[in-house]
Amino acid sequence: MIFDWHLKPEKLSPHFFKALVKWQADGHRAVQIEIDSVEPRMAIWCFDYTVMEGRYVTKITDIPTTKQLAKAKQASIEKQRIELQKKMEELR
Repeated sequence: MIFDWHLKPEKLSPHFFKALVKWQADGHRAVQIEIDSVEPRMAIWCFDYTVMEGRYVTKITDIPTTKQLAKAKQASIEKQRIELQKKMEELR
């Protein structure tokens, strides 16, 4: 996993933290908070095991719904399907 270091630790307000805890508790989900040991920055990764999809968040409005993650997963699968189909055609 490559971290997206956009968030300063001081931006993790109690309200934002509570929203992350609630999101995680609302399903089969995980929230990973990675804090850099060299610079004052961090990354927050939200992952939903039901749809096997996740995203980085930097604010409360970034926290994804299951529907948003499912849509992103579907788009990713469709992109992979098209790429595989092109490769299969090249082999013919």
